[in-house]
Amino acid sequence: MQAFIRYVRHHHLGMLALFVALGGTSYAAVKLPAKSVGTKQLKAGAVTGAKVRDHSLSAADFGGQLPAGASGAQGATGLPDPRATPAQPARPAQRATRACKGSRGPRASKGSRA
Repeated sequence: MQAFIRYVRHHHLGMLALFVALGGTSYAAVKLPAKSVGTKQLKAGAVTGAKVRDHSLSAADFGGQLPAGASGAQGATGLPDPRATPAQPARPAQRATRACKGSRGPRASKGSRA
């Protein structure tokens, strides 16, 4: 019980903000009718480019008519695989099949965890 009291004492402002936010959201969800806020309620010019969050709109919001941007420069070449040596080049991965089973290693006694 003391841990709970200590937690509330240290986080009282955050908890108050949480309850206020949840209360306001709950009130709006219960009191406002469905589809009551939309484009008809917005005044002309109310939404400007400065008020729209960056990267929140997609091409579908513009009817798919966005111009293509310029191509970027070629990226740097990655580092070589440190496991591959010049004498032993890396082999392509082999696909396992049911007919191709590997040998089994030693098995632990029943009930023991290794």
